[in-house]
Amino acid sequence: MMVLYDEQVKRLVAKNDQPLSSKDAAKEEQNIRRLSRSTKMRTTTIAGKRIAKQEKEREEGRQFVAEVSRRV
Repeated sequence: MMVLYDEQVKRLVAKNDQPLSSKDAAKEEQNIRRLSRSTKMRTTTIAGKRIAKQEKEREEGRQFVAEVSRRV
């Protein structure tokens, strides 16, 4: 097991109590890299959406304060 961008990922390191062949090890490494790229993109997208939502909420708060101060 390893953690990749806050997600647990299983990594194959042996078959039948024997280390992976160089071919299988390369294939597993390729799978991990592919998973890493897709997870990173998904994580970046989620973070971007969260930041946009926070900024929108801040702007709404500023507008509310401005509206209240105009009425006082």
